[in-house]
Amino acid sequence: MERDIELQVDGWRALVAPDLGGRLRALTSLESGRRFNWIKQTERHADVVVGGAGLWLADPRVPAQQVSDLQSPAGTPATRDPQLAALDGAWQLTELSPRCVTLIHGYRDPAGAGGGYQAHQVFRLGRGRLEMAVALRNLGRQPLALRLGLRLQVPDAFSSHVTLDPSMAGFPRPARGAGVALDRWPGQATLSMADGRQIKLRLAGSLPALTLQRHPERPWMTLTALTEAGPGWSLAPGEEWAVSMVLDLLAPDD
Repeated sequence: MERDIELQVDGWRALVAPDLGGRLRALTSLESGRRFNWIKQTERHADVVVGGAGLWLADPRVPAQQVSDLQSPAGTPATRDPQLAALDGAWQLTELSPRCVTLIHGYRDPAGAGGGYQAHQVFRLGRGRLEMAVALRNLGRQPLALRLGLRLQVPDAFSSHVTLDPSMAGFPRPARGAGVALDRWPGQATLSMADGRQIKLRLAGSLPALTLQRHPERPWMTLTALTEAGPGWSLAPGEEWAVSMVLDLLAPDD
């Protein structure tokens, strides 16, 4: 098992887990000698990786309201396409510096049908800021009909006040198990705690389909941003897709 990769800057620390889908496992800041967790820590439950942040793939046939959670409230793993399940496997480290890490992962259709992809993830840590950049190239001989995007899971306390469009007022706090779905997300959002802490998200690229859902039982909330739904979107053979997202992490006095 490969160890977590640690990034540090000025009391901020990010852990990236190559063996858990290459995801951001933890993101913390040092406050008065104690660590504050800005995301839900990545774990593996019943062969499904839960938590953290990173690249996300979804079946285009699955309705948007079902994309946000892979697990039922009882925790039973969902049946997954091998192309999707492969994303939770081990990723390979390609570049590392004290503040930045790059990982790569490849998938080939085990049935020999000629399908496959190569994916990249980059995590870059700054003081009060994290940048995620992801890319995926279709290595197959046929169009890749998957929805591509990013997923972030954060402590449920950040559902106290949610703004998903700077031109609109905030949304009322969703009930547990409920959430919000947008099909024309402009690429900016603010997730706030009652004490004033905020996560401000800014997307570079286009992920118009956004779902935000509070877990029905557990203390976290899931934000999933994806390419458009429907049969018209696919990645042509040899084509590469890429987006990036910046998370500005603001303490109450910032």
